Amino acid sequence: DSTVWLVQTASFRDKINALGLRSELKVAGYPVDVKVAEKDGSPIFRVFVGPVTGQDAAKRLQGEIKRDFNRETLLVRQ
Repeated sequence: DSTVWLVQTASFRDKINALGLRSELKVAGYPVDVKVAEKDGSPIFRVFVGPVTGQDAAKRLQGEIKRDFNRETLLVRQ
């Protein structure tokens, strides 16, 4: 499976919260990025880990984040 995935770990209206989580994930060694989108006319800051290739690898990463950070996440095709 050559599909590329991201694990969305959170969405915040406050950029500071998104940057804080990004820092925690980076310290833990994860490749992490914050992407800005718009929802209801306001910016929303989404924190993504990845990319990873293959759905199995993405699910493993998702499980690690749930275990280490106690977060429910979403898998997103890139």
